[in-house]
Amino acid sequence: MKTQQQERSILPLDLTSIIRLIESDGGYFAPLSYAIEQSSPIETTIHIDIQQCDPDSINITIDAMELSVSAEASFNFQENMASAQSIDLKRDVNVRIPLAPGISISSIHSKITDDNLIITIPYAN
Repeated sequence: MKTQQQERSILPLDLTSIIRLIESDGGYFAPLSYAIEQSSPIETTIHIDIQQCDPDSINITIDAMELSVSAEASFNFQENMASAQSIDLKRDVNVRIPLAPGISISSIHSKITDDNLIITIPYAN
């Protein structure tokens, strides 16, 4: 009896469609992208996209020069809709946002919505 060797990959999924997601620049998978708005004459808000992030992993650090947000982002990839087999890609992500001089750090506050971390920076009186 002759045995046949089967060629098997460790991951039976074709990852070429998601290679851009795991590139170092984020590819199209760009958690923590943000937009800055002057929401009123006395404050600025920063809307940070947290859709792919675990809310419990979000960490905000503020110093006189910058605001830093870090989190664990994940993306679940399935071969097709009928497949029960999937891969959960996770990686740490962060963003650093420069702050204008003279901001009262103790006045900065934040809230989380379903899709965004909203950081409010009031101007000093």
